[in-house]
Amino acid sequence: MTVKWPKVSTANGLTMFVVKFLTYAGWRATRVNTQGRLIKGTERQASGTVLVVNKFIPTAGRRGSADISSTIQGRSVMWEIKMNDKPSEHQLKEQALERAAGGVYEFIHSPEEFIEIYDRIILP
Repeated sequence: MTVKWPKVSTANGLTMFVVKFLTYAGWRATRVNTQGRLIKGTERQASGTVLVVNKFIPTAGRRGSADISSTIQGRSVMWEIKMNDKPSEHQLKEQALERAAGGVYEFIHSPEEFIEIYDRIILP
């Protein structure tokens, strides 16, 4: 069987890498949709004409939620993937809330950084 390695130089690829790594290691990990979605809708004009338009529906989740939610050794661990951007004010607030509750919320920029943090979490 050929295993396809994710393109970890992109946010999507790094996210897939982290989720697959954690899942294969036996932990719970899931990608969280934090962006919302684009759907086709209709819009009626004053003239009575109906147009098909794209509408954006925001996520039902809370602003600042991490890209990946996981549980490692019974502990809540949130992973926010950052490639070329900085944490938002909402993400920093969510990080503080998670840490105050006894969980972990980390910003990840590369597979190497993920492995370093993962090792600190699982090693006593």
